[in-house]
Amino acid sequence: GGKTKQGDYSASEWHEIISRAQALVGEGSLLITTSRRTPPEALEIMAPLLRPPYLLHRWDRDKDNPYLGILALADALIVTGDSLSMCTEACVSGVPVFIYASKHVAPPKHQRLHEVLYTRGMARPLNGAAHLNWKPTHTIDDTTHVANEIRRRFPEAFTLPNGTSV
Repeated sequence: GGKTKQGDYSASEWHEIISRAQALVGEGSLLITTSRRTPPEALEIMAPLLRPPYLLHRWDRDKDNPYLGILALADALIVTGDSLSMCTEACVSGVPVFIYASKHVAPPKHQRLHEVLYTRGMARPLNGAAHLNWKPTHTIDDTTHVANEIRRRFPEAFTLPNGTSV
């Protein structure tokens, strides 16, 4: 993540994100990808704090962004709350999702989404109490919702000539 119209992460917040992420994974590894909004200063702050093993993908210079692979294969996900799409995409995964949500960077509508995700058991805040021994109680599953709506609206498309529904 990075700067929004609302504001920008401070040096101490970039430090806090990596410190909390390192504490959360313990001896595990971090797979990090930046975005077009991640400032170079953030990397200067974060890189020295990383403990091996880790992957740090720089959006501005590295090719083949591993973002989709990270979403598909990670045991847990940490996202910054300045991106609605990162928050919701992570909540499709079915693994623990932690959101670092700085109030001066995330606009109010983002903060409302975070609260909904927390309330519905899809994510938790990345704070000092964050731990990996929980599982989301729900995931975002638009595919099932859309498929059911298509079946409802076009039942004939899902009926075989012998009258059997598919």
